[in-house]
Amino acid sequence: TLAALSLSAGTLLGATLPALPEVQQVRSYAGVSVTLRTMSVYSPKYIGRKMANGEPYDPKAFTVASNDWPLGTKLTIVRAGKSVEVKVTDRMAKRFSGKRVDASQAVWDKLTGKAEPGLRKVEVQILPQGRL
Repeated sequence: TLAALSLSAGTLLGATLPALPEVQQVRSYAGVSVTLRTMSVYSPKYIGRKMANGEPYDPKAFTVASNDWPLGTKLTIVRAGKSVEVKVTDRMAKRFSGKRVDASQAVWDKLTGKAEPGLRKVEVQILPQGRL
């Protein structure tokens, strides 16, 4: 009987379904994978501090921190018709995996028009190797 079926989140008729990721791939076209992320901006207190790639943080560089792609990965970040090419140079707290990229001040300024710090939705495009 139907009363004997117990459905819970992630389980259907005894089969375990994979959990949905918090951030899903939006699309892939011409070999470019696009994902949605929330962008934040590095705090000024990190200026000059060593990043995961061993270099000091420079707010004028076009870099981001992310846990989702290997260090050195080149990405294009798009927001409101503006885009900027960046390199992953640092890591973030694990709780932000799959959710956020932390942008340098230069990236933030170019994409937001120097808006006050906060959180902004962006598209992150990962180009196939050798395209940049």
